[in-house]
Amino acid sequence: MRIVVEPAPATIEELNTANDTLVIDFAVNGVPTARAGLDADVVVGTSMILDGSGSSDPDGDDLTFAWRMSGPSGDLVGDDTATPRFKALEEGTFSLILAVDDGKIESEPDTVIARATEINLPLAAEAGPDQEIEVGFSAQLDGSGDPEDDPLTYSWIQVAGPEVDLSDAAVVGPIFLVDEVGTYVFDLIVNDGESDSEPDRVTITGRVFNESPIARVAGSQSVEIGTVVELDGSASSDPDDDELTFAWVAPPGIALGDSTSARPQFTATEADVYTFTLTVDDGVFRSDPVVVVITVTEPGPGPATPRADAGLDQVVAAGTTVLLDGRGSIDPDGDVRRARLRSVRLFSRGQRWPDVEFSR
Repeated sequence: MRIVVEPAPATIEELNTANDTLVIDFAVNGVPTARAGLDADVVVGTSMILDGSGSSDPDGDDLTFAWRMSGPSGDLVGDDTATPRFKALEEGTFSLILAVDDGKIESEPDTVIARATEINLPLAAEAGPDQEIEVGFSAQLDGSGDPEDDPLTYSWIQVAGPEVDLSDAAVVGPIFLVDEVGTYVFDLIVNDGESDSEPDRVTITGRVFNESPIARVAGSQSVEIGTVVELDGSASSDPDDDELTFAWVAPPGIALGDSTSARPQFTATEADVYTFTLTVDDGVFRSDPVVVVITVTEPGPGPATPRADAGLDQVVAAGTTVLLDGRGSIDPDGDVRRARLRSVRLFSRGQRWPDVEFSR
């Protein structure tokens, strides 16, 4: 409404309505409207975002927001914003009430209903990742798995592999010793007080990351007293190609030149049977021992001397062909290979005998 008086009188009493015009203005402020959004179903313990952004003011004025909650226990964060966060802490029906203000007047309240219910999410046991553990070390299992963070009870069951003793099969992270190579398999079941989970399986592989070296020696020997004997462990090896050290153990009375060498030597001084032991080490593991036997004997009589037998003496006339007979010659070892004939020159009273010619 607008009222205008022309010309403007000095006072209202001077106003002559017959001859003057009166104009009066009334400024009208529109009432804002709150819109709290749509009703919703929520799960206890989970958050939802309320939405009051649909609220408006007919004059286009800026709005301020004021939310309040009515109902069971819950959290309302950002209650002076268009989009606060709401979380129901227990089951029930909640009224979330919104009013907006344009700085001159507050709107009528608008309410959104949130119906909160409990949902027990499925249990999920988590036995942890598979592991590889070196033999001789301990492995720790690691299980967890209730998405609602309920208190859990644990049950670990070994289903395969070398039998072990768990430190405690009813805790989240039991420990056991991996004492041999093999595959250890465990199932985990958890319970939240209402139900058991499905089992989850984990595999622990026990292995030797550094394999033991292998000692090898050359074969046994038989030697005579006085012989310099060389032992030979150079064929020893390591599966990981690690550098090896050698350790020989000699029997009493035998002094090896270098017991840490691959090929130590000693001199056989007494007849006996001697056993030597070799182990090799790669810096982590020592091999199983191996033995070699050296037999030392007294020296033999040596090779027998053959005996020559040239046959019977003979008296012949000059120019006669003579058959010599050496068949009576013998060799104790039976290994005569050749016979050698030799002529001699004989002299008597200063006379020289004629030369003799041989033929086979």
